[in-house]
Amino acid sequence: MVPRFDEKNKEFCDRIALRRNAELHSGATPFNAMALDAWEGLFWYACETILSHMRSDLDSWLGAKDSTAPKAILEATKMARRQSVELRVDRHREQFASRKKLERDTALADAANKEAYQYRGLFSFVSDEEWPQECPACLGKAFLAGIQMGEEVVDTQPEEYGIWETVEKQLTAEQFRCPVWTCHGLVPCP
Repeated sequence: MVPRFDEKNKEFCDRIALRRNAELHSGATPFNAMALDAWEGLFWYACETILSHMRSDLDSWLGAKDSTAPKAILEATKMARRQSVELRVDRHREQFASRKKLERDTALADAANKEAYQYRGLFSFVSDEEWPQECPACLGKAFLAGIQMGEEVVDTQPEEYGIWETVEKQLTAEQFRCPVWTCHGLVPCP
């Protein structure tokens, strides 16, 4: 129901709810062993996602004064994730460039001629759809897999034998895989 509330958000909320229930109902202290930065950014992101869908925000929910710290945590978490991904892409780009030219060309040509369904076990979940995307590390044909979050009929055309509908799907990307890396014995791409 909430397009930005993806599988990762759901999994985090399920895990945090189980920890909360363990603490509340059993007397266990599961949060004591968990570093604050391991869950706090994800918590505020989930809150922001739900509030945004409700056409609200952290300021309205917590009050402007009390929302300053969560906003800073969210921004720091986003920046850390972005930097982590950029570093991984740079590392993979360098590793790919260090391969022999023939090996690189063969891997890129093989990937260019295939579709996602031709790679067994490319994704770790059953997606609603897969689509091609250029890998930022090797510039080869990679794939995104996602979950359909909604759809809308954007055009209807009556014809002699029925009605044709044009449907626009809203998908959220859940996983990225580069077969140049995963299917050629290289390190999995970010």
